[in-house]
Amino acid sequence: MKVRVLEAEYEDPYYNLAVEEAIPIAVGRGLVDPTLRFWRNR
Repeated sequence: MKVRVLEAEYEDPYYNLAVEEAIPIAVGRGLVDPTLRFWRNR
């Protein structure tokens, strides 16, 4: 199984949450591989 790893840091917490919402949608539609994302808020 392939897994995509994202390590990203965005200043805007709303952008972070939007990315969190978009990942499972894209995975569910088969657009991207299952994704493990590391992030933090400042």
